[in-house]
Amino acid sequence: MKKNTITLLALMLSSLAFSQVGVNTPDPAATFDIVAKNSTGTTTNVDGLLIPRVDRQRAQSMASVPVSTLVFINDIATGTQAGTAVNIDALGYYYFDGSVWTKLKSDSGTDINIYNSDGTLPENRIVSQEGHTLSFTGTAANAFSVDGSTFSVNASNNRVGINTIDPQSILAVANSTPGGLVDAFSAGINNCGSPCGQGTARNITLFNGNGTNSQFASIDFIPSTTATGITGSAIKGIDRDGSNGYAGLQFYTRNATGFAPRMTIKSAGNIGIGTITPNTSAALEVTATDKGFLPPRLTTAQRDAITPKPAGLMIYNTTLNCMQYWDTATWVGNCSEAPGEGSVTELKCADAVNSGTLTAGTTVPAGVTSEIPYTGGNGGAHNGQTVPSTGVTGLTATLLAGNFANGNGTLTYTITGNPSASGTASFAINIGGKTCTLTRNVESSLAPPKQIRFAHYGTFTIGSDDFVMAPITSQLQSINNYGATGHYQGATGFTFPEVTLDELLNSTGAQLKAKYDIINVGRIQINQTGIDHLKDFANLGGVVIIDLMDEASGTAPLILSEFNVTGSPQFLSQAERAWFTTSATLEFSNVWGNTKGMGNISDQSVRVLTSQLPSGSTVYATESANPANSTIWTPPGYNGRVIIINSDHPFWVPDVIKDALIDTNIEKYYHNLFVYAIEKARGA
Repeated sequence: MKKNTITLLALMLSSLAFSQVGVNTPDPAATFDIVAKNSTGTTTNVDGLLIPRVDRQRAQSMASVPVSTLVFINDIATGTQAGTAVNIDALGYYYFDGSVWTKLKSDSGTDINIYNSDGTLPENRIVSQEGHTLSFTGTAANAFSVDGSTFSVNASNNRVGINTIDPQSILAVANSTPGGLVDAFSAGINNCGSPCGQGTARNITLFNGNGTNSQFASIDFIPSTTATGITGSAIKGIDRDGSNGYAGLQFYTRNATGFAPRMTIKSAGNIGIGTITPNTSAALEVTATDKGFLPPRLTTAQRDAITPKPAGLMIYNTTLNCMQYWDTATWVGNCSEAPGEGSVTELKCADAVNSGTLTAGTTVPAGVTSEIPYTGGNGGAHNGQTVPSTGVTGLTATLLAGNFANGNGTLTYTITGNPSASGTASFAINIGGKTCTLTRNVESSLAPPKQIRFAHYGTFTIGSDDFVMAPITSQLQSINNYGATGHYQGATGFTFPEVTLDELLNSTGAQLKAKYDIINVGRIQINQTGIDHLKDFANLGGVVIIDLMDEASGTAPLILSEFNVTGSPQFLSQAERAWFTTSATLEFSNVWGNTKGMGNISDQSVRVLTSQLPSGSTVYATESANPANSTIWTPPGYNGRVIIINSDHPFWVPDVIKDALIDTNIEKYYHNLFVYAIEKARGA
């Protein structure tokens, strides 16, 4: 104890005198200078500096540790490798760097770094190269890799592999996962081209740095399972002209005879199949010594159905077994050279004898024919033909196979089908080496125009004496709108008789049809018997337009129920009423112009969901704010001759329907509806 005290006192006096402390030296060379007592020799006395020794738990527990504090960890069985002790994983010297205890030197005597030790990156790192380079050199096959085979650099052979550590080419990309669906390679760009003033995009380019090879680039397809297999097929760049940027393509395949070009596209654009030197005057040259050219093979009926037919169009006719081409007017070929092939000098469609009547929308009855005379028959055979109609479509003229007469004769065509409209149906006849056009008139299915008996029952109906209905009635009566000189000539005029409730209840549908063509009912009191009579009237060809009133106590629920509407309708107050919008795809007619998708047609008094309507109903208008609600519709089963409008005054729209002119969208819509009703009453 005395020795320690004297030594400490000496140190203190020395420090006060010189501001430096020396141990075993009177002349310290630094702030604290320790000199070995025996720096040489064989003495067994211990010389050295003994740093404080603590275990890991003690170091981990220290608080407010000054930077550069030095300790020796003599036990790591205590404490945990966490917090300030995160680096304490072995016995040894550690200094405090202000945050954690840091190992002064590895146990092996070598600093731990990527050159001598494996390790784990504890957090993200960024290497800022700025203007400096970062190079790796090596000679091993897998000299540098990322996650095994995800990215591998073969420094031994100067190759790079993606998803492989054994690249067989300069850059090898593989998806070796069995059943893998990920694309092995893709090259995408973000370029909108000329609309954005950008150049033509090039995702992948192939070139050859040596300008002497005329075959300068190739895409090869390998049938085997490795990249080193032989090429089975390839696309090669040919006709190289580097100064002008010209090039062609050549397609190779391998078969039992070898690997050879099968199709060549020259830089000039001419194509050769079976030849690598296609004739410069031919767009396509096909060369072979063991194969032929097989054009499209069609029957005569299939050939005749082709439209349009450009001049030079070529086919092989399997009906006539010959080649044919279209010369802008007829099919030309060597068909007449076939043994027994019939021919005529002239076909006379203009002199055809027609039997039977064709009516629009009506299936053609049996026995409707057209007999076409011809001259100069050679007695040869013909295979018949089937010719579809043009103009009025839906018809077919069929000639059975047979023989031409020697000299003059006739060909009988049977007409079948259902004509789509009235007018002229044309049939392009082409037989015996001659052509002509057969025409047949298709009559209208409508009865001739007549005066329409437009009856009414109830208030706010067409023709009623309610003063608010006068404008719509005057529009129907105007000779500028309807009649022989009017805009629509399918009706010669109108009468507006009134139907009584007694008449609806006690007259049969046939009796009503004998007196009226169209009946408009609105705000009515009626029972099931009266509704049944209106149904019979519609089934017999009459047209019923029903305006539903807005009273739950009225007959609207009964009417809707009788026409198979499910559930209960909603009756709207004046404040609740909403406007109609017409269908964007359906319209009653377009005689008065296109009225699809129009809003504000009328306001509804009764709300019915489309889902409540019977299956097969046709909806012509819906509620503007809620298209799920139907407002004008026709129920199934009456050929569209029952029209239900969910409004009690649809034809009264103040300040819109106000004079004899039909010049507003609402007026045009309702008159399209009236034309529909008139034509239904005439038999459409």
